[in-house]
Amino acid sequence: MLELSPAEMIKRISKGTPFTATTVSGSFSVYIQDYIPYVCTAIHNGNNLRDSLDKDCLLSDIERRYEEDAFTGDMLLSLPMVIICNDSRYEYDLNRSPDECVKETVFDRKIWDRKLSQTEINKSKHKHSQFYEVLEALLNKIVTIFDSCLVYDIHSYNPDKINRESPLFNIGTHWIDKSVNGKYVEHWKNQLSKIRLPNITPGAAVDDVFFGKGYFAEFISRKFKRVLVLPTEIKKVYCDPKTSTIYPLVFDRLKVSWKKSIVENAMFFCNKETNLIITKKNQLLSFDLDKSIIKLDKALYKIVRRFDLLSNITPQNVEHEKQKYFKSGFKKAPNFRYRQLTINPFEIKGKLYQLPVHSINDINIYNLYKDSIKLFALHCDLLSSIGSKKFFYHSLLCFGEPSENDKSNARFLLHCPSQPTQGDEKKFDAEQAVDYFKQHINQFGFECKVAISNKMVARALVVPSQRKLLIRKSAIYTEKELQALLYHEIGVHMMTTMNAEKQPLKLFRSGLPNNTQTQEGLAIYCEYVSGNLTIDRLKELALRVIAVSLMIKGYDFKQIFSCLHEDYDLSLDKAFYLTTRVVRGGGLTKDYLYLRGLREILSKLNKSEDIKNLFIGKTDIGYLGIINEMVEREMLLPPYYIPKHIENPDTNDVVLNYVTGGLIKT
Repeated sequence: MLELSPAEMIKRISKGTPFTATTVSGSFSVYIQDYIPYVCTAIHNGNNLRDSLDKDCLLSDIERRYEEDAFTGDMLLSLPMVIICNDSRYEYDLNRSPDECVKETVFDRKIWDRKLSQTEINKSKHKHSQFYEVLEALLNKIVTIFDSCLVYDIHSYNPDKINRESPLFNIGTHWIDKSVNGKYVEHWKNQLSKIRLPNITPGAAVDDVFFGKGYFAEFISRKFKRVLVLPTEIKKVYCDPKTSTIYPLVFDRLKVSWKKSIVENAMFFCNKETNLIITKKNQLLSFDLDKSIIKLDKALYKIVRRFDLLSNITPQNVEHEKQKYFKSGFKKAPNFRYRQLTINPFEIKGKLYQLPVHSINDINIYNLYKDSIKLFALHCDLLSSIGSKKFFYHSLLCFGEPSENDKSNARFLLHCPSQPTQGDEKKFDAEQAVDYFKQHINQFGFECKVAISNKMVARALVVPSQRKLLIRKSAIYTEKELQALLYHEIGVHMMTTMNAEKQPLKLFRSGLPNNTQTQEGLAIYCEYVSGNLTIDRLKELALRVIAVSLMIKGYDFKQIFSCLHEDYDLSLDKAFYLTTRVVRGGGLTKDYLYLRGLREILSKLNKSEDIKNLFIGKTDIGYLGIINEMVEREMLLPPYYIPKHIENPDTNDVVLNYVTGGLIKT
């Protein structure tokens, strides 16, 4: 981190220059990504003692940590303007006046082995003074720009010192004029009351445990009539109070909650007290794409760019084994052969876990990359076990299994009567299908190669890295099916590939954790809104759920094939390819996600949620909130290409509308 003197910090603040720096002495750090009307502070975060004092301190690091507010600074780093004290409150206390900030005893504990010299005391007081000089300069700048400012003064407290049930959060109002600012205190309390942490009783109170009488709030309140300070204590439930051992699950959830709650409260305050009109809360977050994010993103892409999961788990001898299976009278199960891996999954997995994901301060973006890295690591295990019994186990970890809701939806669809078809409907072979796609791809605004392959299970497949659409050599299509595939493969899979290439972050080329479900859900939805989805197509998706469920129950290839053909009246060809999709690699469960993905998209739309930003790349609907936030913060670009039928859906089929509506209700 950059080192600056307090004077240099003040100079940058006066110019309105964003910066991140620590004082030369290391006493406090300032993080300014953007100048906005609120500041977050953690004045008791630190544990440092300068060398000349450390040797004479009677308290160990752990003993000091008990009364310090460990990790309160880390809680706030998702926000754009933060000041964190790095020095221990035992050296000088920023919540005490300059005359009282250096003590011989704190909380009835003697601190020093000897009486401190006046020189030592003056050094500590000087650092106290420097902090307040920088703080005053910053608040002056913010008030000059925005007319007013809000300061979140964040602390923590030890619950074992309170001999009664105490709130998770406490707001101290001693220096707050409630007749003027009471509504902001109440709003802040309500936001804190909504926070839910794992196995922790929620709740917020005002002037319950502490009263906010500290010098920090006094200094600001006396100096700035247009600045509101909200002294806020959190119970130390995010770490062991005695050892400061952090509880990661609680702490990460807390960081997400702090970010959300502070932004909501700041928006409420800013729209009433500042000259800034906030229409979207993300205006109160930084628009800067941090260098640490870009660096990590490039490193991750370099590791995973050669990942091609489907190509590696697609049998190379599908057609040959199909002929053998049929000739055997469906008695001799196929013996599928897979391509040799050209990557070392174990080596890649090691590199993934060495990535410095903790360098990302924004908790939501951190979670985005952390979760993506975890999934890529699971994909490594999946690739390393192709053709073995372990593959099925790893597939469950990567893609999960159908829920009762999924199976219920499948049964519902399979009981729907098929729509009548025309007996003389024109059929297209693979070569004719290639010509069809070549004639119609231009409507999407980009180029895509089309080729035939005899090493495919799917009837059509996009290869993003090659900008190519592959057509299965043995497949026969109706024109309706070609139209559906056009909007499915080109209108979604290739389109999201093209959009991802325009993004400043390469993660959306590689794919977010559950992008299969979202991608396929969008693709089926685009078949629907383009007027090309049929009941039979929905039944096909339902049968994928059934086939995966049978495989999970322990059915082998012959049993699944027989069930699909005899019990569900699927043609021999279709039963073979569907069974192959499910058993390939050793048991691949992902095919049930098509139907679940469609239901999830329909559910979002049923709630009038905008899904357009899902088209920016290989996204995951579970992260739509953070994707929308990053687009609003201009860290990501809105999708350049959007399927035309998203804006003007062709959904005039009453029967189909009724059926798809039934999926949402189950």
